[in-house]
Amino acid sequence: MATANNNPQWYYFLRDDPHGRLPDGWHACDANFNQAVEHLYQNQSVLNELNDADNVTERTFHPIPGTSMNGHQYEIDFQQMRQRNAGSWMERPVERTINGLPPTTVPQGVTAAEEEEGPPTIFDLIKEHDWEAVRERILTEPTVASLIHPVSGRSPLHTICAMGSSSPELILLVAEAAPEMTRHKDKFYHDTPMHIVCRNSQKTLSKATILLSHCTPEDVLKRNVIGGTCLHSACGHNAMFEVIEQIVRKNPAVLKISTFDGIPPIRGLFFSYTQSIPGVLAVGKLLKGRTVDEGHLDRFWVKVSFLALEYYKLTTACPDKENISEDYVAHGLIHSNAPLNLLKISFKRDPACAQAIDRDGNTPLHLLAERRPYRLKEREALLSALDAFPEAAGMPNHEGHPPLVLAIRNKIPFANGVDKILTADMTVVSRRDKGTSLVPFQLAATVGGPEALNTTFSLLSAFPQELSR
Repeated sequence: MATANNNPQWYYFLRDDPHGRLPDGWHACDANFNQAVEHLYQNQSVLNELNDADNVTERTFHPIPGTSMNGHQYEIDFQQMRQRNAGSWMERPVERTINGLPPTTVPQGVTAAEEEEGPPTIFDLIKEHDWEAVRERILTEPTVASLIHPVSGRSPLHTICAMGSSSPELILLVAEAAPEMTRHKDKFYHDTPMHIVCRNSQKTLSKATILLSHCTPEDVLKRNVIGGTCLHSACGHNAMFEVIEQIVRKNPAVLKISTFDGIPPIRGLFFSYTQSIPGVLAVGKLLKGRTVDEGHLDRFWVKVSFLALEYYKLTTACPDKENISEDYVAHGLIHSNAPLNLLKISFKRDPACAQAIDRDGNTPLHLLAERRPYRLKEREALLSALDAFPEAAGMPNHEGHPPLVLAIRNKIPFANGVDKILTADMTVVSRRDKGTSLVPFQLAATVGGPEALNTTFSLLSAFPQELSR
């Protein structure tokens, strides 16, 4: 029975320290750990349990909340006075004193094997890459697949997925033993096993396929500590196209999730590709109009096209979701907030991308004027679309608005590319807006702001005869 005192101290008994640092005997628990154990010990429910000890037939281990000792989490049994490692389940004797001195007795039956060696844990076996032993442990004790490592917060499935030498068959075995672990997040990075596998799927998709078969569509939307989904992990680590495809097929909504820094999956794919020397050289050559005939570029572009088109299918602008053609890659890139260089490459690889019209009658040039996705490089974006298909400058969309009118309505500065839209088709300056019946310089004067004033002046300077209209 606990007694009131001012300086209680808890001790654990150690023999044959595996690290060779501490002598055999009783050792004081550190201050934080000691305080947590004492607080738990003084808890009324624990006191009642100790009073009823004669009627208790099963051992009761209490988790020690909010603290750890030497990097490990522990549980404690106050009846048997034993502490247990929450990860490995190894036990040691404990004692409580109130005189500030360690206990003077040596616990009976204490052996080095009981203290530290014991049977290897499932995490020990995985760390040693002893896959046959892991397999046997899972088959004989399926519940160990649900254990959580006390430090990393990872399950055996997480740890096995991080090992390149593990087999798909073993991952299947562990996933079937603990399917709930496919959606469990670890402690440090909040990664699920799918995040981990996707970082290691450059040459195989079998492991990702197995995990996805145990995931729900909502599971692939889970985000890690930076806000990334498993699709971000796959795109950011050059995973095989088939892995990316399977994730998107599982739940296309994953395409619309950005990291907490606002990075969508397709941007992660581009950053990953241009981190390699062959990738950055290929992009440089393409932007200069040179031909690049290399397999790695083709594999990269298959992923880009897929992500762009699948994202585009999620929009209301897509004219045919069942039979979308490659001509709509540029539309998809604009909608998905892809890097500008990807848009420019799409025009150079296939100028037909600049000619495609969505269900609202918009070409990519219309979209750039309407959505303004590249404001810091707006002129560069508009010029890339005009170079690929200058005729778009004179085309009205289904609402009757040509790109010049859209640019004026959305207050694009004249020097940001409006001048080039104008010179691409001079006839537009005389057309009246379908909604307001105003010609472009009049429309520019109505939108307000310094940019509108500059655009109005520039239009009139180029075509002074419009003053007589």
